[in-house]
Parts: sequence; C-alpha cells; structure tokens
Amino acid sequence: MLFSLFNLSIALAVSAIDVPVSDVWVYAPTVEAKARLETVGMGWAEGSEGGWLRMHGGPAELARLELADLPWRYAAKDLVPETAYQSPEEMVAALEALALSSPERVTLVDLGWSVNGRPVVGVRISFADTPSGHWRILGAHHGDETSSAELALFTAQSLATTEDPALLDLLERDAVWIVPHINPDGIENLRRTNDNGVDLNRNYDFEWSSTEWAAGAHWFSEPETRNVRTLGATVQFGAGLSMHSGATNLGWVWNYTTDPTQDAEIVAALAGAYGESCTQPGFYLTNGAEWYITHGDTTDWSYGRHGVLDYTLEVTNRKNPNASTMSEALDNHLPGVHAFLMWPWLMRGLVQDAETGRGIPATIQRNDAPWPFTTGLQGRFSRPVASGTFGVTVSAPGYAAVDVELSTDSGAIPTIELTPTHISSARPNPRLLSRSGDGFFTLDVEADSVTLIRPGEAPSIAERQDDGWHVGLEAISPGLWSLDIDGMVAPRVLFVGELDTAVSLESVDTDSDGTLELHGEGFGRGCQIWGIWGTDRGMTPVTVLSVSESIIVLDPVGIPLESETVDLLLVTNGRQVVLLNIGGDVVLDTGVTPADTGVTPDTEDTDTDSGSTSPQNGDPTRPPDDAIEGDVERGPSIAKPVGCGCGTGALYPSAWALVILLLVPSTRRHHC
Repeated sequence: MLFSLFNLSIALAVSAIDVPVSDVWVYAPTVEAKARLETVGMGWAEGSEGGWLRMHGGPAELARLELADLPWRYAAKDLVPETAYQSPEEMVAALEALALSSPERVTLVDLGWSVNGRPVVGVRISFADTPSGHWRILGAHHGDETSSAELALFTAQSLATTEDPALLDLLERDAVWIVPHINPDGIENLRRTNDNGVDLNRNYDFEWSSTEWAAGAHWFSEPETRNVRTLGATVQFGAGLSMHSGATNLGWVWNYTTDPTQDAEIVAALAGAYGESCTQPGFYLTNGAEWYITHGDTTDWSYGRHGVLDYTLEVTNRKNPNASTMSEALDNHLPGVHAFLMWPWLMRGLVQDAETGRGIPATIQRNDAPWPFTTGLQGRFSRPVASGTFGVTVSAPGYAAVDVELSTDSGAIPTIELTPTHISSARPNPRLLSRSGDGFFTLDVEADSVTLIRPGEAPSIAERQDDGWHVGLEAISPGLWSLDIDGMVAPRVLFVGELDTAVSLESVDTDSDGTLELHGEGFGRGCQIWGIWGTDRGMTPVTVLSVSESIIVLDPVGIPLESETVDLLLVTNGRQVVLLNIGGDVVLDTGVTPADTGVTPDTEDTDTDSGSTSPQNGDPTRPPDDAIEGDVERGPSIAKPVGCGCGTGALYPSAWALVILLLVPSTRRHHC
C-alpha cells in the first residue's frame, strides 16, 4: 500500500513537469546494439558517424537508454546566428519578392496553415500553362534543420533567374514546385516537431507506426502533413527531393524496410546524377533504410501511394550552419539539384477517355517494374526512367486496360485512349459526406457491395446499413471518390469533406458579365478549380480570373450549365471543397469540424536494423565531435571516460528520469 501511494504521488508530481528533449550520440555499431537501441524508444536525429548514431528523446527515453547499457553522450547544441536563415515571415516575403520579380515564370501557391496558423507558402516555377511533368522540393519538415529550407529557397531563386538554356528548356516543358517551410512553427522555435509536438516526417500514412517517436495520434493527424497530402493528390509529381539536415547524403526509398524497391536501378541512377554534380565535402549516396529505418515518412508515402521517385536529401552535417558555412553549402549543392531536375530520359503520356476525349486519372504499370505510379487528375504523367522503350499497362477503374510501348526518344507526348466498359450512371445520396455527418448514404440502384476507390489511396469498403451504406469518415482522405458498385464504377461521384473549416463556401453568383463568383472564406493564391460532369465525370480545368481571401471569379466558358449537372472541385490552401449542381439547386461545402476523428491506426512492428553503411571517420570508438565551428554550445560535460553515459549529473536533466529510475528495480540498473 505504501509503495502504491508513493507511485501515485510521484505520478502526480511528474505530470506537472515540462518534459525536455535532448539530442545524444549513442554508440551502436552492431545489429545486436541497434536492436537494444530500438527498445529505448528514442527518435532518430539524422546523424551518424562510424558506429555512433544521433538520437533524441526525453528523460524517460534517457533512463531506458541507461538500462540498455550502450555508450552515449550528449550532443552539442547549436546556437544559430539570426542572419543565417529566414524566419517564417521572412521566407514568405522572399517568395513573394521572387514572384513579383519573375511573374512570367513564378506563381505563388498558398498550401495551407500550420498548427498555429502560420501560412505554408510555396512557388510553382514554369513557363508552361499546362506542364507535361512536375517536380517537387520540400524543405524543413523539421524546424531545427534550417539549411534544408535555405537550399529550397536558393533553388527557387536560381530557377527564377536562370538563363541556362537547359534549365529554360526544363521550365518550358515542366513545372518545379518548391515549399521551403513545411513546418514554419518549428522554424520559429528552432524545434524539430510542430507545435503539437509531432515529428511531421513520421506522420504520413504509408507504413505509419505508433511506435515511432512523436509520430502523432494517427497518420495525417497534423495540418502540415495534410497540406502535403493535398498537393500530392492534385498534382502528379514524377520525382522529388525532401530536404533535411544533420548529415550530408542523398537517400532513396524504401525507408521502412531494407528490401529493395522494384525501381532500385532507376532511383540509384537518379541519385547518382545528383552525387556526381554535388561538391559538398563528405557527401555520399545511400538507400534510406540502409542508413536507418523509419516509418511514416514523406518519401515512402510519396512513392508508396503515388509512385513518385522521392528522395531524402541531407544538406549539411550541422543542422543550422552559420551564415558563411551555409552559403558555401548552397553553392556546393545547387549543381546537384539542377542535375537532378534535368534528368534527360522521361516516360510521358496523356490518358484519355476514348469516347469523350477528356483526360482521366489512371495507373501506369511498367511490365518490368511491379510498383505502379499514378497520373494526374487529367491523365497526364511524366516520370524519370532509363533511356529506352518500355512496355506498360495503363488502367483506370471502369475502363478496359491497354498495353502500350513508351519510348524516351519520342518527341511528342503520346495519347493513350481507354474505352469505358463498366461505367455506371448510379449516384449516391447525399453526394457530399460532411465530417459532421454519420457517413451514411443510399444509392439509386440495388447493390451487393460498394467500395470507395481513388488512385493513390487505399480502397475503403462501405458497410450495408439498413437500406443504405455506411463508411467511416474518420479514416478517409478528403476529396472526390469513385464508387465500385458490384464491379461497375461510378466515377468521382462521392465527395468526402475536410476535417476543418479553414476553407468554406457561402454562395455562388453569376455576375452581369457572365462570370461566376464564389463567395466564402480561406481562399488562397494559386488555387485550382475543375468542372466535373457527364457519365465519365472527367475533370475539366476552369479558368480562374481573380482570387481574394473571400471571392474567386471564374470564367464559365466551356462549362455546359444548361445541359449538364455540373459540379466544381476547388483546391485552395491545402483543402478540397465542392459546389454540387451549380446550374440548379446548389449544394455548398461549408466545412464542418468533427468533435473527434477517433482514428488510432497502426502497423505491425518492423525490424529496425539499419545495416548502416555510413562512412567512418577516425577511431570508431570515439564519439563525434559536434564543435566543428565556433558558434556552438556544448552539452553538459561528462566527467567519465567515453563509453559510458553515467556522468556526474549529466544523465538527469530533470526530476523525470530520477523518478523513472527510482521505480525500476535496482537489480536492473546499470553500474559503471
């Protein structure tokens, strides 16, 4: 009884303590040591040298690290000069200045908001109104990795001003999307996580795991990762770079398993193009999982869901270099980024409905590489490949698949026509499932099975309920979904609403000059709108004439309002909202917030032995020396020989760890 009361009193005291997070170096050079380190529950901090791994965690994890009997020491703490990197406000201003100075090629895009309402802003750089392909660069998933954001901005500035003929050819053909600050709240506080304490690069849904440090309550629990999800759902990217810092390497998928991807040859070759042009000292190439294993990261999601050849780029060993070092690193990396973007061999095409001639989203399956990739919403695709001719199977729900050959030597973009074979005219009621609703709908046809399907997303099976169907909204991505009804497909007929009210619609009006005005809240720059009608429900771009925060003016030319039931899909500020039946009794997506999403998904545990191939420098038993520059502050000194973490007072930065060790039987404690 006395011990129970003691535990209770300690628990109450602990609940009031603000838990700090520390970076440490842990010596784990063997498979067995890495397995022990996995049980500690620490997060990876993007650093390795020889057998030393840089990790982070709170006092609870440090206490478990002590019990794991692994050599460790505190990592030095960076002190960052204010002039070395852009604040969130300065980054937005820099992007706005770029668009103002190069309006013919730079378009500002508002991608959403952070937890604390800071804008997440990117740029689309291209001369083309309808690019044949798209490339993506993301910076600062982790707010304490400022050199990643600076390289993203530096790349945008180089593309906005370049006169290099090869880069100009790239921009005539393709678009490059660059978002320097995925995590502006983290940048503001120089903290890895967002302001919910979540590691955004562990919050994506492909192979997400609750066992990862700070992975979030469930996949896509955070507004910042949902911003990226919306971008990936509406733009077809062929390849991309997710920029980080804390090391100097380029890693390709997979990251959750050391099993090679079926595209291993091309992902290694594309990485090689970067590596050959990059002059950053100590830079090397690696498979992501061979460096370290993680779950729920950006690149695995991007490749796993959409087939994008996505890479993790570590820019500098120090996460926040001083101004002079950062400037040198930017110059060292920019040729590599340019070489990556100018990869010469692309598999390109346009998938259309054979009867209507409208583009349709489809899946491309190479005959020699089992992992598929998806087209854009209008059927366009462009993806890096090796030089040559490739046999592919092109398919879309409700259409007969076709086998074609695509060549990298073809100058023209081939059109691939699919014939509808199992297209249904069935419609659900309601066609908009608000998050505040119960997920129930009926059909105007009899059915034995109904499944929600969409390229790039896992299917969701609807359950029969009374005289209709029910789907759990909390686990489904927002946007347009097709229904597979007993093998017949009703394309893009059901809309699932967003999780918040940040963007909402209030009314639609026809102006005296014939233009359409959408009234609402939360509209942003670079919004995209599609009209959807007909049995095939193909998506037709609608011209946006002007945008303000509360009014969007559209040109309705080409939209058959008199003869068709027309819906509009609006994508702006990272949200997807709809207007249904704009020529009749309009249904507006006002956006309703649920009380609780209630999602607690998980995946099975995965072996996390990384088989690290990082280069070793000097004595493998000597911990890395963080003080590579003058403007750093050392962590607490350890008055013991290297090889043991039991320093005089160094292990316990707060009462948390002391409490934890007091509750651990003494026979399990490590003694030096």
